[in-house]
Amino acid sequence: MTATPIDPFAHPNHNISRRQQRNFNEIVLAVIVAIVMIGIGRWLFLTELPRIMGEDEISFFGNLFSEGFGIIITVIIVDRLNQRRADNALRDELVSQVGSQSNDFAIDGLRRLKEKGWLSDEDNLLRGKAIRSAKWQGADLEKIDLSKADLGGANLTEANLLYANLSQAILWSANLSEADLEGGNLSQAILWFANLSEADLEGTNMNGADLPDANLNKADLWGANLNKANLECANLTETNLEDANLNKANLWGANLTEADLDGANLSAANLRHANLQDAIIDEITRFDETTRLPDGTYWTPGTDMSRFTDPNHPNFWRSTHSNSPANPNSEWWKRRLAENK
Repeated sequence: MTATPIDPFAHPNHNISRRQQRNFNEIVLAVIVAIVMIGIGRWLFLTELPRIMGEDEISFFGNLFSEGFGIIITVIIVDRLNQRRADNALRDELVSQVGSQSNDFAIDGLRRLKEKGWLSDEDNLLRGKAIRSAKWQGADLEKIDLSKADLGGANLTEANLLYANLSQAILWSANLSEADLEGGNLSQAILWFANLSEADLEGTNMNGADLPDANLNKADLWGANLNKANLECANLTETNLEDANLNKANLWGANLTEADLDGANLSAANLRHANLQDAIIDEITRFDETTRLPDGTYWTPGTDMSRFTDPNHPNFWRSTHSNSPANPNSEWWKRRLAENK
């Protein structure tokens, strides 16, 4: 297993943002130009020109200099205003482009935004934006900040979201299958009905994430933080949850068939009506007296967990709830599994 990565969102403290720095630099440049022009004017009209010109000529050239100086400053200001208008128009154009239903066109828009520096720090144009049903499959979005963005129904299959910030993002019914989200931030993200099958979520922060009915089949959640996550009726079959933090997680009706829970923390977790058949649970898997088990009882040091995991156990537990994956006659779960294939 790899070591826990350094938080990519932890930046050194800066007194001013990049945009503020650029504005400050432009102001300083304008002041320097003005000072230089004024200095040249004073030198000419107070030192050099009186030696070779009369007062009328000096007055004429003084007016000419003042008008020329004013024209130069006006041209600079107008040019900057035009440039800003052009930049704003391009920003709007590219934000619209990334929402295109053409995968290639949308990815080109993302690339151009990144090149312009409009996906970083305070210049980030996609943070908090609504870009529903985005076609970003295979996109390179490493370290991108999409916190609070509305990406409901987006296609992000096989996307590179390494260390991405998707905290509080809306990813309702989004397709993130086989996406690389290692080390990312999905805390408090809304992932109802999302497809995260075979996604790499190693070390991901999913604290408080909302994942009811999500498909996490064969996903890698090694060392992930799922503290207080809502995984009600989620599909976690063959999922790697080794060393994952599931403290206070809601796993009501979740399907954990063949899931690897080696070293996972299930303290205070709710496993009511969950299916643990063939799940890997060993001596370092953590439970406590507030962990609610599939049959509704609470864990004790003497609990025989193989009663929930081993189908050959003489008292192997099966649910009678119609929506439980531990109910072999649940038509609802049979449809779910068929849809997830």
